[in-house]
Amino acid sequence: MTTSRHIGRVTLLLVALSSALLQLALDDRQPGSGAPLLVASVVLAAGLHALLGRGTAGAWTGRSVVALVALGGLAFGWEGVSRSLFASGQPLEVQMACCLRNLMLGLAALQRLPKARSLAALSSLFLVVIGFLWSANAWTIGLLIAYAAVGMWWLVGTYWDRLGGRFADEIEPSAPVRPVVAAAVVIGLVSLAFAPLVARAPGTTALLGFFPSSGGTQWSSPYAYGGIGDGPQMVAAKENASSFGPVESELFLESKMPSLYDAMNEFSKAAPRKRKSSRRAIPLAPSMVQLNHQKKGTTQQATREFSTVRQATRRRSNPGDRKSPALLLVSGRTPTHLALETYDRWDGRSLIAAQQPAPHRFKLREPDQLGRRWLKFAAAPPRDTYPADAETQVRVVNLRTNRVPTPPNATAVTLEKLHAASMFSSADDGSLAMPVEHIPQLTIFRLRSTLRDRSAEPRLALAAADDSWSVAGKLAAEWTAGVPPGWPQVAAVLKRLRTDYVHDQEAMAPDTAGDAVEHFLLEAKRGPDYLFAASAAVMLRTLGYEARVRSGLYASPERYDRATRLTAVLAEDVHFWVEVKLAPGTAAAATSASGAGAGGVDAASVGADAAGVASWVTIEPTPGYDVLYAPESLLAAFARHGRQVLGVVAAHPGSSLLLCVLTCALVLARRQLADAGLSALWPVGAWLRGPQQLPCFTLRLLEWRAWARGQGRPAGTPIGRWPPLAGHDDFLSAAGWALYGQGTRSPLGDDAIRAACRGAIRIPLSSQPPRVGGPAEARQPEARRPEARRPEARHAARHRQTTPHAPDDHRR
Repeated sequence: MTTSRHIGRVTLLLVALSSALLQLALDDRQPGSGAPLLVASVVLAAGLHALLGRGTAGAWTGRSVVALVALGGLAFGWEGVSRSLFASGQPLEVQMACCLRNLMLGLAALQRLPKARSLAALSSLFLVVIGFLWSANAWTIGLLIAYAAVGMWWLVGTYWDRLGGRFADEIEPSAPVRPVVAAAVVIGLVSLAFAPLVARAPGTTALLGFFPSSGGTQWSSPYAYGGIGDGPQMVAAKENASSFGPVESELFLESKMPSLYDAMNEFSKAAPRKRKSSRRAIPLAPSMVQLNHQKKGTTQQATREFSTVRQATRRRSNPGDRKSPALLLVSGRTPTHLALETYDRWDGRSLIAAQQPAPHRFKLREPDQLGRRWLKFAAAPPRDTYPADAETQVRVVNLRTNRVPTPPNATAVTLEKLHAASMFSSADDGSLAMPVEHIPQLTIFRLRSTLRDRSAEPRLALAAADDSWSVAGKLAAEWTAGVPPGWPQVAAVLKRLRTDYVHDQEAMAPDTAGDAVEHFLLEAKRGPDYLFAASAAVMLRTLGYEARVRSGLYASPERYDRATRLTAVLAEDVHFWVEVKLAPGTAAAATSASGAGAGGVDAASVGADAAGVASWVTIEPTPGYDVLYAPESLLAAFARHGRQVLGVVAAHPGSSLLLCVLTCALVLARRQLADAGLSALWPVGAWLRGPQQLPCFTLRLLEWRAWARGQGRPAGTPIGRWPPLAGHDDFLSAAGWALYGQGTRSPLGDDAIRAACRGAIRIPLSSQPPRVGGPAEARQPEARRPEARRPEARHAARHRQTTPHAPDDHRR
């Protein structure tokens, strides 16, 4: 293979990697986006190569330019057809990226033309940068690394290809007059272009709608991904408001739905109005949740209860029903637990709401760099266990409650125009709430919280073991036999619940069950999430740990919308989970050690504001649900997976030993297995190919077999001089006719050709270590090297043969 063909194939690999990365980025933002266009573009580029790219290298022609422009404009034509026929389209920036991708494919198809190969490689670099900026996930990072490696390969090959035969015989020094003059002219023009910046003209300091976004300053597009806003025309109004939605704005339109600040006027004035009695919503199981507009009665009980003994109701399907609207929209990392209610007592059939003895102590902070005032209401857990901070944006859409959906270990909250700590309150069970009947629709909260390290073991608070539940206590003692106290016992209970029990929302405890937890653990072994949570809390309490059940909403990663970058939380996402109390004093100690909590709050003020508020660690006993952890480094991920593998090996020593032996045997017999596999491909290929294609296919398989055995055919060696084919004259004759005898008569009959190929593919090859030698180009005879055919190379060779060696001092 010549150097030019080698660089051409590397260029095709660069084009393929950049196209795959861009398509992956488009699919990440909108699934299935641009795939038909990519397939059509690749097919057309292959046709362009077949028609115009197989000739010798020459100058650009009118046909090649027109074909390249047509291939590039296919992206805009496809967009017009898609918008007119299917009412779906792409933003302008995506159309431009697809146009550049099509031009790159066309240049790669015509890379024998001058500068086409370099332009294709340059276009691939731009596409890789664009795709990585649009979507930086594990796959795009892997493709970026592969592209960087292949790109270095391409640069080195291009450099040596340019260097070959181009060494200068002499150097003539000269002053770079033309580059200096050109640089001075360019600098002068650029300076004139930026001259209006001195007067601070708004037209030169602001980018006024360069790309049409969903809320551009000049014009907008319904096909935009977001841009300035989060949807079509959904931006914060400053002067003229034309709509309302879940955005942070200084203006509010008149509507029947009360805004947050209208509701705050009831208690922020000097003479507040008489408050109406508030109604509390009790979180139910997903099968019991109903969305309707009927008025619910109030309860007169001092505490709230959630009965775990329920009966399933059959819902009549209505073909005209539409999908339930979202209760919340969450912006941030998922999965996320958003707590609303807390239960700390269990009577065998019902979860009873908690009574928080120490309410939150709020402290309003000064505005940060973005002008937001954060309300601090809890201290951060220990930094060695909770090393990372997170910010979650919660948009209330159809959730009618006065409690703020709060992520685990939340420390601060803010909203637009937060001006007083009295805008928030502490509920009876310690949950974060607002002193209103219900939080108005379209209210946006920003909450700061801390994330737990996946590999860390929190220090838990110990309490007196609850021995009132004998069945659950015996089962918990059995599951934790031989396990050290502390977090390992909690992990052992969670592991058994998540592996041995089935999550089934329809498998509810019957009315005859005296204890729903005992029925779930011993008899049913399947049930809703609230039975998992109640069982985990009861078992942990029998082991001497303080645990409580929390209910709320679960933001699942499966509901993440890449177009809006929001996660919808629906009515069926009502969920129950468990929290275990951390050891006392850890939060204050961690805050003092770190020097600042979330949001840059000093340690002394946090300790005073959050006195009496304990920290809890969130655990998930229900299969199919997960907890959000702190971002994990690559080394920590390898260590965690290594520990998991070692644990599996220790648990199954016999199977692990057998797998190790089989792996070693496969490694030792890899050459024989590869040889046998390649030989087994010949019957299939012989059945699909004719007499003229069969010798080439057989020769290719034979070379692959030899390469697998470590004795590949040396570069430049004719097949007639290759030792494995010695004595197979019929096959050599058939192969020579297939390679070089196009249009001539076959020297053998069809049956003789197949018999010769069958005998050649069965040539035995012995395993031997690979030969150590230089590059294939260096092993070729001098007369066969490409540079030896050049006139100057032949002249230099004759000069070296006739000129004696110079003395050492002359060479120095």
